[in-house]
Amino acid sequence: MDSAPIYHFPRYYDIVFGRDVEHEVAFIRDLFARQTGRPLATLAELACGPGYHARVFARQGATVYGLDLSAEMIEFARAETHSDPAAAGMSWQVANILDFSLPAPVDCAICMFDGLDSLLTNAELVQHLRAVGRNLAPGGLYVLQLTHPRQASYDHYGPFHYQAERDGVSIALNWGVNDPHYDLVTGVAQVEIETTITTAAGRDVSRARHSERLILPQEMALMAQLSGALEVVHWYGDFDPQVRLDNTPRSQCMLGVLRKAA
Repeated sequence: MDSAPIYHFPRYYDIVFGRDVEHEVAFIRDLFARQTGRPLATLAELACGPGYHARVFARQGATVYGLDLSAEMIEFARAETHSDPAAAGMSWQVANILDFSLPAPVDCAICMFDGLDSLLTNAELVQHLRAVGRNLAPGGLYVLQLTHPRQASYDHYGPFHYQAERDGVSIALNWGVNDPHYDLVTGVAQVEIETTITTAAGRDVSRARHSERLILPQEMALMAQLSGALEVVHWYGDFDPQVRLDNTPRSQCMLGVLRKAA
């Protein structure tokens, strides 16, 4: 698949999507402690982008690895870490989440903000889950975040609009400007993204297309079973232990919790 064009420009991506993830990190830490009875000490963030979650975990004392296929993103994340002494112990790696190896198994792996929707086939999902399983310690957890079907499903997609400004750069991102629909057989949509970047030098508008897959809980459960490496233990609707995944307004996303199979 071709990644969204803004992903090749980490500084612009950071302007649009940079955010405080302390609450999300606290939820994952608490979830791990409740599921395993011990504190989380090691973690890998997969498809990490600028590594927002990874850096918070590192600042809190965990041993953390950030992996992303984009060398530009890893270079940006590494540079940001250099200016953040509390997270200086982080390790960054350019790697494909389909097949990767960590220096040592970790307690927990995470994949946030629809990082999995780039895996377009069942075979890719199974391969990915097996790779995760190989890199988890016994009883380790895999936490993944996906868009709620209320916001993107077979009969409805978006629209999604993001806009932000920093240091004289204004960015507007319109996701799904072509009114995309997921193919009923493959579950894959061809999605066009329009990016408008305004600086003192002028205004630039570009449009690009990429492929993304709709992944639903029952599919994930089946792929986990086929992988033989992981099993689904719970779904949440937000970074809140009291919010289960359902169709109520409180349920804002799909948070899957998978555990390394015995």
